[in-house]
Amino acid sequence: MNIFQKTRIRLVVVNSMIMLFVLLSFGVTIYFYTEYRLYSGLDNTLLQTADHEKRELFKDDLLKKPSIESVETRRVFYLLWDKDRELLAQVPKQAFNTAGTEQFKPNLSTSGLNTLRIQGHIYRVLTVPVSNVTLPESLGELSVFQVIQNIEPEKNMMDSLFMVLLLGGFVGIGISLLAGYFSAKNSLIPINKSWHKQQTFVADASHELRTPLTVIQANLELLFRHPQRTIEEESLKINTALTETKRMTKLVGELLTLARSGSGEHNFSFESFQFDQMINEVAEQFQWLAQAKNIELNIRMDEKINLMGDPDRLRQLIIILLDNAVKYTPAYGQITLSCRLNKQRLEVVVEDTGMGITEEDLPHIFDRFYRSDKSRSRAEGGAGLGLSIAQWIIEGHSGAIRAESKPAKGTKFYFQVPLKQKIRQIKGAPQK
Repeated sequence: MNIFQKTRIRLVVVNSMIMLFVLLSFGVTIYFYTEYRLYSGLDNTLLQTADHEKRELFKDDLLKKPSIESVETRRVFYLLWDKDRELLAQVPKQAFNTAGTEQFKPNLSTSGLNTLRIQGHIYRVLTVPVSNVTLPESLGELSVFQVIQNIEPEKNMMDSLFMVLLLGGFVGIGISLLAGYFSAKNSLIPINKSWHKQQTFVADASHELRTPLTVIQANLELLFRHPQRTIEEESLKINTALTETKRMTKLVGELLTLARSGSGEHNFSFESFQFDQMINEVAEQFQWLAQAKNIELNIRMDEKINLMGDPDRLRQLIIILLDNAVKYTPAYGQITLSCRLNKQRLEVVVEDTGMGITEEDLPHIFDRFYRSDKSRSRAEGGAGLGLSIAQWIIEGHSGAIRAESKPAKGTKFYFQVPLKQKIRQIKGAPQK
């Protein structure tokens, strides 16, 4: 079981526990609130009925009032007791048998509301002492009376509610497990991708660093085999080691740049500068490289382009694009760098007539260490990091970059950045 499977299981368990707690809290709240509202309504009805009987119905002799309900359908009953706890009467008659009425006696000493289970039925009982009340002759010895209500319908309703909540809870937990599993799976996709990218990055970086280190080691060992030789005699080996050292230094610098980009440390310093002047300076440096390969380098741009950005990073961006163009454009080819203003944005196009990029490789050219022609790229001194750095620079300037290419017909790189940047303090930015 790898780390992602363990993490997925932990996420599912945590999400399910949270969902269980939410459902349990929700269910308990609904159940007890419903029970409170239901029984408080019943209790208020019993209290009002008892008060009404004491004030009105005893005057009309409760025992003589006709009942239009049968014992089976009636829900409210009365038990009348004397001071010796002997049953005087019950309303309606024969509502309870002798064994049933005896089970109500223990509550005569305690006034108030109680819930009793009598002969398989559940009742809510209100015991009320009688004093200072004018009673009819038939109820002259009345001391205590009980108002009794059958609450089985309410109890059945609460039982049904409990089962619904319990079933809903199990269904909710099941759904939460499935949803948590797929949610955890989806949430781990970008992490998984980042993990594999990091592993690939480390593997590729190790491979790129191993090559120059091997060359340097081999040449130094050869130098030790002939200590008597002069520096001039061994100049080729020394030059090879020095070249690989420079290549490794450049690679380490690019790796450090990409590591900072991944950690959010942009290291940008924005200021207003003349972008057209910077382009002319960079183009002048590449003119001799282009001439050495008989490549025509053309610069087309608007005059006086004032831009808010990091001049060093944007210079690095232009160098990366021109360097790639010179590397992959054959002799007697052409490179064109165009810059123009479009409203509040600067648009730059670097176009060459080089070897081009295949349709399969084009979506991956901004990936770290990706090279469509690995052998040729290494021979040219590249490590496949330049375009990744270029993309990072553009994103740091709130811009966008894309490429168009066809094999054997050349490549176009487009990028655009806003002329003005929001002034912000960026982590790692050098202070000026």
